[in-house]
Amino acid sequence: MIIGSDLKKHSKYFEVIEHFKTQVYTYFPAAPRYDEFQLFLKTGNRIVYEDKYFERRKQLTYLGLLLLDDPANQKYKVKLENLIYSICNEFTWCLPAHVDIDKEFNCKEKKFTLDLFSTETAFTLSELYRLLGEVLSKDILNLMHAAIFQRVINPFLSEKWSFEDKANNWSSVCAGSIGISALYIMNDSRDRTIILSRVNQAMKVFLSGYGKDGACLEGLNYWQYGFRYFTYYSDMYESQTGSHYLSDTDLNKIKSIAAFQQKMYAYERTVFNISDSPSSMVPAYDLAHYYHLLFPKDVSIPVSDWAVNELLDHCGRWAPVIRTLMWEKQSINSKNNKEECYWLEDIGIYIFNNKYLQFLSKGGSNDEPHNHNDLGHFIFHFKEQPICIDLGAPQYTKDYFDDKRYDYIQASSKGHSVPIINGKYQVDGEGIFSRPIVYDQVNQLVTYDLTRAYENNEIDSFNRTFKLSPEVNRLDVVDNYLFTVHHNQIEQRIFFSKMEIESRTDFQLIFRNRVIRTIVTFSTYIESYKTNSFKYIDHFGSEKEATMVSIYAKNIPCKYKMEFSIQCFEI
Repeated sequence: MIIGSDLKKHSKYFEVIEHFKTQVYTYFPAAPRYDEFQLFLKTGNRIVYEDKYFERRKQLTYLGLLLLDDPANQKYKVKLENLIYSICNEFTWCLPAHVDIDKEFNCKEKKFTLDLFSTETAFTLSELYRLLGEVLSKDILNLMHAAIFQRVINPFLSEKWSFEDKANNWSSVCAGSIGISALYIMNDSRDRTIILSRVNQAMKVFLSGYGKDGACLEGLNYWQYGFRYFTYYSDMYESQTGSHYLSDTDLNKIKSIAAFQQKMYAYERTVFNISDSPSSMVPAYDLAHYYHLLFPKDVSIPVSDWAVNELLDHCGRWAPVIRTLMWEKQSINSKNNKEECYWLEDIGIYIFNNKYLQFLSKGGSNDEPHNHNDLGHFIFHFKEQPICIDLGAPQYTKDYFDDKRYDYIQASSKGHSVPIINGKYQVDGEGIFSRPIVYDQVNQLVTYDLTRAYENNEIDSFNRTFKLSPEVNRLDVVDNYLFTVHHNQIEQRIFFSKMEIESRTDFQLIFRNRVIRTIVTFSTYIESYKTNSFKYIDHFGSEKEATMVSIYAKNIPCKYKMEFSIQCFEI
């Protein structure tokens, strides 16, 4: 249970309050319009509608905490009640990208869709209902109660929802938010028992999406999202009911899942950004502190700290703000400079991290949630500088979650550091996977069988080996091909951060930035290579720039080996 006086014990609490005061709206945040909703259906654009939607949720969080801090403040009360009244009268709490048109528009009787954001809205309102029950007007409390039942509780009870069987963030966020809402506003009853039983089962499904290595197939940002709501619900279920729904086997897996975050940070805020994860993220401090208390030997506290303007995310989520203030304990953070190696077997990821080199190689499958066709791809940093990069995710559109997903360079193998073989890219789908052949932690070496990554009858086998030499800051990549025919063609692509070209020869390319020189050496068995600087738009709409190096080999025989190395030096 959230207790206001406990929040005030956090060392940054009053700084947060002062910051939130500066963010309270001057003009009422209007609801998105119908034509803005239609934009997604007509053009695939999500941003226009979602910007307004999320601004209202941000204000809900700002004002909710400010009124909890100062219950007698009439200005905050009036603003919050007006906002709650408006949100409770929104046509839908669901985003256009997720709404069931037949339920909400093409119907004679209005019904409601349950998605991530409709259920999160219910979570926020139900917690505010409980925390501010003595402060808000009775009419507003009744409206909140009725809206949560009408839009979330009753629809959940009325049918089985697909997210209950999804082994990804949907099961935990949707079901967890519904379960918390039920615990807050429902009396102990048959209906509440039914809800909690279904939510508990959905949480089991969520856990089934993780292997023993605790790795999240969706990347670190979706690990934060899904694991947060799993944790919020599990913690509240236990505290409110006094019972457990998780087994000892579940708890062992949870320990591994809780340690995933620390493995996926290359350094400070920089992330090994597989799948749709961004390259820089604020750590989930709430989860780190919560699980550090449970598993102190296995879960560490992030080295970096958060600023008050980072506490609230771009979607305006209430729950992580409150739980960060509630759960974060004062700890001494010391930078860990020891060498770390991780082999995440279930997801096929190898990570090496010391004070000089930060490296990740990607195996797994091309049938993952938020999938990228990236088998054999790698990320390589030196001295906390990005060298070989992942382009991350584009801005979300309708097409990106439809059959045009792999038209986007960020999701296609053409946008990853993997080869194009006889003009063909990697494919996605069930059965498209890599298989680790060798993993040698002592020698920092891993070999993947990537034959199944390409639907190409001309390939008999394709293996890729990564060999790190930390003592000289070098990465060697060796590709071994066995074709069924002669006269094959390969274009090997490598994606680098934006750097200047210092010099080039037939078989060597030297990049540099302000502090690092990077030498790329190619096999003498190639025909040529070229460089291409290009711009792209990231998930948040910012323009980024990168350099692509394409290595060409033509008319190659049945058996062929392509090699290249990347070595870094401080200037």
